[in-house]
Amino acid sequence: MLPLSKHQHIERLYIEHHGWLLAWLHRTLGCSHHAADTAQNTFIKLLGGSVVTSQIASPRAWLKTTAKRILVDEYRHQKIESLYLNELAYQLAHETPAPSAEALLMVIETIEALSSVLESVSAKASHAFIAHYIEGQSQVEIAHALGVSTKMVQKYLTQILLKADSIGVSKP
Repeated sequence: MLPLSKHQHIERLYIEHHGWLLAWLHRTLGCSHHAADTAQNTFIKLLGGSVVTSQIASPRAWLKTTAKRILVDEYRHQKIESLYLNELAYQLAHETPAPSAEALLMVIETIEALSSVLESVSAKASHAFIAHYIEGQSQVEIAHALGVSTKMVQKYLTQILLKADSIGVSKP
């Protein structure tokens, strides 16, 4: 029997685990539409990724972790978009002059660079950064929420700030 191709492995994973993943996401998210979108995006990520599907020892754990990362990315993008829209609403309400096209481009480039940095670190490091710099949580609160020490939270923040600084993103 010939070895299965990557697409055949993915098809098998989809057939065997899609229903389970969809059910888990529905229980987790409470929304069947969001669950279906996230499940689909999980398999799309698998199709476009460089993972050797035949070497995934625990498919459900891998799918669950990938789906969680997709949800973290969605949350981060929604949070950034919300902050941006709130800032625009504030400027309109206070009749602040609209930013120039150059200033907007610089903000967008900074957000994209920061997003890239956040995607390159662990989920806990990304969560710590967002919780501290965007949500205003203390390092102690973050440590408690993540189940790590305050020193570890400091390491996460330092790691991201150093990466951001190395590509020219200024400190938030």
